Parts: sequence; C-alpha cells; structure tokens
Amino acid sequence: MSRLAEQRKNRELTFANVSKDLDSGSQQNDDRFWKVTRDKSGTGSAVIRFLPPTNGDELPWVKLYQYSFQGPSGKWFINNCPSTIGKPSPVMESNRELWESGNEADKEIARKRKRKIAYISNILVIKDPANPENEGKVKLFKYGKSIHDMISTKAKPEFDDDESVLVWDLWDGADFKLRIKTKDKYPTYESSEFSSKSELFSGDEAQLEAVLDKCHRLGEFLDPSQFKDYNKLKEEFTRAISGTSIPSAAEQTETESSDSRELLERATKVVTKELTEQKVQKVEKVEKVAPKVVEEESDDSDLDYFKKLLADT
Repeated sequence: MSRLAEQRKNRELTFANVSKDLDSGSQQNDDRFWKVTRDKSGTGSAVIRFLPPTNGDELPWVKLYQYSFQGPSGKWFINNCPSTIGKPSPVMESNRELWESGNEADKEIARKRKRKIAYISNILVIKDPANPENEGKVKLFKYGKSIHDMISTKAKPEFDDDESVLVWDLWDGADFKLRIKTKDKYPTYESSEFSSKSELFSGDEAQLEAVLDKCHRLGEFLDPSQFKDYNKLKEEFTRAISGTSIPSAAEQTETESSDSRELLERATKVVTKELTEQKVQKVEKVEKVAPKVVEEESDDSDLDYFKKLLADT
C-alpha cells in the first residue's frame, strides 16, 4: 500500500487520535528544523502547511516538556523533562514541595522553574520570503502553545456553527499564514491565521506521495535516549541552583552510591531552603492573588544562545 493510499485509509483514525489527545489536554543544531526568519524589529512571515502523521506516528505532532531556566548560581538548566515519557523529574519534585509550602516566595521560585511545552510537526514550507530556497521542502517545525491552540481550535471549534478543519489533511486541510512580531518584548503569533480549505498540490498524487516520502518520524523525539536519567538531571539541577557539582551515583562505587544519593538529596533541600529564606527576606508584602504567569514560546534561537552559555561554564 502506498503512503498516499494509507493516508486516505487512516484519515478518520488520525482525527480520532488527535481528538483524544486534544480532549486529554494534552532543537537544536539539526538542519531538518525550520524556523521563520525575523528582521531587526522582530517581525517575520511565512506560509507553511502542517503535514499528517506517517512513518508509524499516531499524531501530526509530538508534545515535549522542557526546562530552560537560570539558577541563582548563574548556571543554566536546559533539559528535556522526563515527565514527557512518564518518568519522574527532580525539578518537578522540588517545585511541588515549594508550591505546597503555601509561601508566595516559594511559589515564585517554582514559577520561574516551570516546564515549558513545545510541539514538533512535519511541515511543507510553501512561502519563505527571507529564505526562498526553503520553499517546497519538508521540514520539522518546533512551536509553542499559542500555535498549537490555533490548530486545536480549527480541529475542534468552540461553536457548533464553525466548520471543523483538520489543517494537516492533504485534501481538506489549510495553509498556515505564520506572522510573528514582538509585543512587550516577547514574540507573539496572534496575527497568524489559517487560510480556507484547500487540496495540497491540487490533489496531484505524485507530488503528495513525494511529500509524504520526505516526512520525518516524530516518534524519535520521545525515545528514552532523548532524556537524561534521574540522577544525572538531579546532579545538573543541584549545580544550577547551588553552583556546586556533586558526583553522580554512576561515578561512585556500589558502597558509595547510596551515600552519594543521600548527599545529593540533602544538598538540594539545604540549598533550596537557603534560597527560599533569602527570597522571603526581600519580600515585604505577599500578594494574596498570584501574579499572572506569562506563557513563553519556545524559541530555537534563544535555546541555542542558552546552550552556548551552558557550554562556556
């Protein structure tokens, strides 16, 4: 069975999988990834088409939880969160303790260390004014919650009289007019919108097959190898919040390993407690209502910058 025939057969199944994911609430130095180019004012535009799942993927996207924050030590903590694949995260455990303390200063520390959501999809670049050589190419696209919400709203509209559009569908999907600009120092995609329904390549089967053949397997980003183990993450987390490197269990003998883990846990609690006390001393008045937390978009250029900082430390 050809990829195109498989797409026709699985259109309803794909939507069923997406509906389930939406209802549940539910990089990098890699030249497979595409991002819109912005000018000096932070403005950029392009037209892309989200592509359907293939290569065994169930959804037209994968969802990742990631960390990107700077600790009091000045060191950055930039990592995939293992909760993405159902494994424990030392940062989440620490944040949970801070939040459950009920102290506003503790909560503020937890907010600054919260996970960020990123999605990755296959796209066809239709129009890229800044880089026309990308046009016609299949790329991976990493984006944040605001764009995903636009996709979700089109697939499952809020009002009954709005038409449902499965934007990734080859025959009844829609192009995405991506518009990015800077607002209050943050990038925003609020001017972006989907075009009317259209057949990709006017339904030309040879061109559709060629596009599907070039799609990347999204499941690779959920492979356990993409996530560091618990002890390694805890070591890096402790270093970020304290500036102190504590040997990981893997570097100890079997008799030392349990002591090492105990030391690591104790150091993390001590440092967190000290930082919290310092924060409390600076807080003169605790607000009864927690301040609004700005949902930040994942931005590859920023992550690359952070990674360079991390590499220099």
